[in-house]
Amino acid sequence: MSAGLPPAGHEEPLRLVDGRSVAVRVVGGPDDGPLVAGLFDRLSPEAMAMRFGSARRGLSEAEVRRMSAAPGPEGLGFLALARGAGGDRAVALARMDREPDAPEGEFSVAVDDAWQGVGIGTGLLERVLAHAAGCGLDGLWAGVRPGNRRMLGVFRALGGDVREMAGHDEVLVRLPVVPDDELEEAEAARFARAAAASLDPMFRPRAIAVVGASRDPAKPGGAVFRAIRRSGFPGPVYPVNPAAASVDGVPTHPSVADLPEGVDLAVVAVPAERVIEVTRQAAGRGIRAMVVLTSGFREAGPEGRALEDRLLHVARTSGIRILGPNCLGLAVTDPARPFDATFGPASPPSGRMAFASQSGGLGVGALAYCAEHGLGLSAFASMGNKADLSSNDLIAWWDQDERTRVVLLYLEGFGNPRRFARLARRVARRTPIVALKAGRGAAGRRAAGSHTAALAAGDAPTDALFALAGVVRVDTVEELFDVGQLLAGQPVPAGPRIGIVSNAGGPGILAADACDALGLVVPALSPAAVDAVRAAHPTVAGPANPVDLGAGAGAAAMAGVGEALIASGEVDAVLAVFTLLAGGDAAEAARAVQSLADGRLCVAGCMLGAPVPVPPPGAEWPVAWSEFPEVAARALARAVEAGAVRHRAPDPAPPVPGVDRAAARAVLDQAEPGAWLPPAAVEALLAAYGIPFARARIARSAADAAAAQAAIGRPVAVKLLSSTVTHKSDVGGVVLGCASPAAAGMAWWTIEGRLAARRRQGEMEGVVVQEMAPAGLDLIVGAVADPVFGPLVLAGIGGVQAELWRDRALALAPVGPRAASALWDELRGAPLLDGYRGGPRADRAALADVVMRVARLAAEQPLLAELDLNPVRALAPGSGAVVVDARARRAP
Repeated sequence: MSAGLPPAGHEEPLRLVDGRSVAVRVVGGPDDGPLVAGLFDRLSPEAMAMRFGSARRGLSEAEVRRMSAAPGPEGLGFLALARGAGGDRAVALARMDREPDAPEGEFSVAVDDAWQGVGIGTGLLERVLAHAAGCGLDGLWAGVRPGNRRMLGVFRALGGDVREMAGHDEVLVRLPVVPDDELEEAEAARFARAAAASLDPMFRPRAIAVVGASRDPAKPGGAVFRAIRRSGFPGPVYPVNPAAASVDGVPTHPSVADLPEGVDLAVVAVPAERVIEVTRQAAGRGIRAMVVLTSGFREAGPEGRALEDRLLHVARTSGIRILGPNCLGLAVTDPARPFDATFGPASPPSGRMAFASQSGGLGVGALAYCAEHGLGLSAFASMGNKADLSSNDLIAWWDQDERTRVVLLYLEGFGNPRRFARLARRVARRTPIVALKAGRGAAGRRAAGSHTAALAAGDAPTDALFALAGVVRVDTVEELFDVGQLLAGQPVPAGPRIGIVSNAGGPGILAADACDALGLVVPALSPAAVDAVRAAHPTVAGPANPVDLGAGAGAAAMAGVGEALIASGEVDAVLAVFTLLAGGDAAEAARAVQSLADGRLCVAGCMLGAPVPVPPPGAEWPVAWSEFPEVAARALARAVEAGAVRHRAPDPAPPVPGVDRAAARAVLDQAEPGAWLPPAAVEALLAAYGIPFARARIARSAADAAAAQAAIGRPVAVKLLSSTVTHKSDVGGVVLGCASPAAAGMAWWTIEGRLAARRRQGEMEGVVVQEMAPAGLDLIVGAVADPVFGPLVLAGIGGVQAELWRDRALALAPVGPRAASALWDELRGAPLLDGYRGGPRADRAALADVVMRVARLAAEQPLLAELDLNPVRALAPGSGAVVVDARARRAP
């Protein structure tokens, strides 16, 4: 039971429903015995009775040793730690234990009386279940006292089968460990609630302290202190500086420990080695949030990494949230409690866009861009090292923030991609998320040796993640804010139909071309709609869509025709393109277009020949303006993507029938770590998940090959068997259509001769004699365990040219039935599956079933590193699909 086991001492945070946090550590460290013993010593007699059946006190030495044992074949435990007066103390323990090679195990959980009801037990059990699944267990069992209603409620929430047995003093509980969509959705919801609760002190502080506030305004501590005071924050702002009596005329405090009560947020700008002590003092003063500007942590090498880990431990056990370290800061524009705790050159104007950046430098440029163009933000957060706060926490907060209409992200990496996908998918149904992800280049990941790994490398997993999460991806910073501005001020389009109105023919045509290129629809108007356009502007030059008002048209004509398009019900958004001509009035045209934006439809504007309109002081203009039609069309296309997310039906990934998880696990267990599986093992692995595979036998000689053909009794393909040759056809290692034993035996000699001619005869380990599949379309289905994104499933056009065409679609595994079908629709070659130009049609249902089974195999078998099914022969509708060739590699 080694797969999926974290090392002893591995630590991560657990957010609680009341906003606090604890540190969760894998049990097994040298100090864990006393911590476990102390937890049970503090349990009340009632809690001990619920756990052990009698109101006993404490644990025996043997029980302490067992419960604090390091991870191993018999199980593992998770310990929740919180900071007490004398240091760390254990407040909860969850374990799973099992007999050697048993398919199921036993779980147990104990929670300190003072920490019950805040989600610790649920959070620990979720981690136990995840690692039990990674170790190949089918389920976990426990006996629970009937009176322990609170814990029974936790088990039911986790999908447990709770059986009350008549005549017994225990309730039998079984928790399933297979991936479950509903339970994962529930976990994401709990995380969102806990994350949002924990960030209230950071985004809505009563008082702020600046630790390291400097008299020098050029230093970060001095710049931030002055920025907070200038921003109009209504509460106290306390400078902390032991070397100065005052900063900017405000008396200082020598240390955090000397601060008055009521400080919620500390902004820290002291040397890295002092930050941990500042955090301890902050915990003692009840401070719940910190923005750490200081660098010199994880980004600085091994010593900085160790320092950051110690900082995180103190913060987690103290319930303090940290933004950073190594960040630009935080700004909130809420009129009731605004503050700018950043040291950039510009403060963001107030607005509806929330922006989080993993790069401080990009944050500086973005804030300056927003100030220059009048783009309003509800908040700005520089994530820095993302040691604690990540984009997951921030989107959970902004989703419940009434001032935020759209979330913008600049990301350089993902801490927990699976949680990001779950959480973003929930949030994007209400609050659009637009992301710019750096690192698109092909230098991202090195392929591991199969078609699947080569095709899944690079930036493709990010696209798959965003597609699952419903995140709109953009390519540039400018596009990020173009789309953000549109979504912040306008309703999300319900569909792709765009109505275009222009006072010049050329720009209107360019707008239509751009829409068409981006997958939007510029529909022809019905006769009734054309009549309405003519009624609104009788001298219209072109009443079709795009509507050409004519060069002499003014603002009133644009407003009237725009109203006619909206009222027609034939478009989902309106793009108004105004070209300033001699005698025209750009400001009047801008006001006319603004009048159309009353919340019925999405309205976008484009102004040619004049500066982009800005609202007069005190006014709020909801329409986003662009300089060129293509820019406006691109923003509309991304807004339509955001709208599609809202209307996307749930697509849970159900278990597939006919699966033997234990058999698949046994096949992978027997393989050498990091090695490619032999053909018979690959066939057994596929059979365990019901994936159809053409009959095959291994032959070690020409006589064996002849005998194998005779046993199969049908025409066969004879293929090279080699652990060093990836692409057999490249070395002449495939002979097709051997219809007799003699032909199969001759194929052996042919392949051996071809290898000998290349001086590679020593790489031949035999041949695979395989039944020839019926004629059909050759496709590829595969899976790969990505080190960042986890298991991925791939579908594409296959055969020997799979990597040449690189026509593939990728998804995070497991997948639901709609996602499995949609993967094939994403291919450029999708028309081939539907009988392109008279060709044979493919069994779409069978192909979707293969994808679902491969995805489930990848998700449930952590020992699988790569699976490459190429080709998968797609047969006629109703005839299924069959795997012709397959490779599988065990994880190292």
